[in-house]
Amino acid sequence: MLTLQQSFDKSLICRLAEQVVSEPVTSIKRLKGGAAYNYEVNRHIIFKLPRLQNTSREWQLSAKCAPVIQRYLPVKIPQMILSQVSVPQEREPLFCCFYEKIAGHPISRNHFSQLSTAQKINFFEQLSAVACLLHMIPIYLLPIRVPSHAERRCPFNAGLLQSTKKMVSQRILKSLDSPDISDEKEVLCHTDLHSENLCIDRGNITGILDFELMSRGSSALEFQPTFYQSSDLALWIDIYQSQSGCRLNKEKIMFTKRISDLVYRTWSLFDPLNRPKRERRAMEIMLRRAWGRTRY
Repeated sequence: MLTLQQSFDKSLICRLAEQVVSEPVTSIKRLKGGAAYNYEVNRHIIFKLPRLQNTSREWQLSAKCAPVIQRYLPVKIPQMILSQVSVPQEREPLFCCFYEKIAGHPISRNHFSQLSTAQKINFFEQLSAVACLLHMIPIYLLPIRVPSHAERRCPFNAGLLQSTKKMVSQRILKSLDSPDISDEKEVLCHTDLHSENLCIDRGNITGILDFELMSRGSSALEFQPTFYQSSDLALWIDIYQSQSGCRLNKEKIMFTKRISDLVYRTWSLFDPLNRPKRERRAMEIMLRRAWGRTRY
């Protein structure tokens, strides 16, 4: 795997990109990323290198399903090309992918929170329209089996229990996995539809990124991200229900949102790259008190 220090080495990244991109690399820009190191090459190509061990399997899922999904959506989604690159001093080649950049730019959490109510309504109306179309895609048409929500959560929960010193209990995680939040059948869900995973140009959604975590399950899974504030999430749920005709258990989703926020903050507390030791200790005390005020 590429180290964090290597990911900032522009000359190394240029050499790696030139192995798979069919043109000379004249410019490279590092982009924000979670499970991958993301780069913009020559201003029109997105080049990605894995940061986690299972990332390559998720890319394969996304690459194989993207052509089918694209036929049903009015916005662009990445059409990934998978490849491998040789990294100096590494025995095994490194998995990578690249695709043509989609017009528009993601909106950060801070920028989104500053939008007016009218702008947020317009955003969620567009997002709900796209989500409704996504949920109508026949799962049996996809060329590869998409994991269910439960299959996604099991390894994640195990890692979470270990990394947070079991402050997050099995009972808490079980409450987040409860299926009684929608009366709908199993559909295809993106599961991470927030504004940093969308391409937006002049107020219009032009593309959806990061299909790697898509799952089969209730349409209510789309409302799991901890990205949105509670008031924004409630607004999105109302707009989605009016467009789709689907009845969602809004109270259950909002409860799940509050607990998910605590779980995320607890997980980030134990990430040594996030905070100094003294600050982590103060946050741990605060989070233990917060957990004590919940029913779990």
